Order: sequence, then C-alpha cells, then structure tokens
Amino acid sequence: MTWLFLAEAWKSLAHLHGDREASLCQTATVQDACCLVDPLQLEQVFRNILENSLAACSDPVGIEAHFTATAVESEEAIQVAIRDNGPGLSDEQRENIFQPFYTTKSQGSGLGMAITRRIIEAHGGQIAVGPPGMPGTEILITLPRGER
Repeated sequence: MTWLFLAEAWKSLAHLHGDREASLCQTATVQDACCLVDPLQLEQVFRNILENSLAACSDPVGIEAHFTATAVESEEAIQVAIRDNGPGLSDEQRENIFQPFYTTKSQGSGLGMAITRRIIEAHGGQIAVGPPGMPGTEILITLPRGER
C-alpha cells in the first residue's frame, strides 16, 4: 500500500518534526492503493516532499495526503495529493521546482524534487504542482497500478 510508504517516510523524518508541532493526516477514497513500485524509491519521493514541507512551514505544521483512484490513458492509477499549510509557491518556484539545482534553501542542493520527478517518471507516473490560488503547496503524484 502506497500510504504505508508515506507513513514510513514521516517516521524517518522524526528528527525534523519530533520537537515541532507537526502532523501528517492521511485519507483515502480508495480501499486498495497498491501500485507496482520500488518501495525504497517511493519512500524517498515522500521523504523529499515531506522534508520540503517541514522546511517551508511554521508551526503548527499541517500536512494532508489524500489517495484517490484515477486513470491515465485508460489505465488504472492512484493519485496522491500532498498539501501543506505553508506559504505556498511563487510563480518562479512553481515553474522551477523540478529543475535540478533549483533551491530556495540556504543549505539545499536543489536536487530533491528533481530526483523525485525522475523516480516517479521511471515508474511510469507523473508529478505536478497543484493549482495556484490554494493555501499552502500541493504536490500531485499519479502512479499506474500495473499488474498486481
């Protein structure tokens, strides 16, 4: 189940959120969120996204992840929408978020979201920034279910 990888990623970041007022809430409108993925790579994807949210948000940090069934080119897929309650992205950030070496962090390499995109695309999926005008930042991941 893909939401288990998200929970594992959150646990692995306890050193970043353990002393903060931070929460991750997962919901699903699909009972079976299974996809053919490399578990370690998908956990890395979630870790990169969650780490960015923790860096961008002031306490209390609220991160919501919602899993839904969808289709890509008539193939069954799962979409994961991860939204935080941070300041959101500027137009420049929205345009460049997945570009290698683009960062707004003083200590960042700018590779986290570029790697995230490559992992998702290597799994036949898609990743995008959610629509503008909403509070916080939303990252949308769509992964094909594949053979189970």
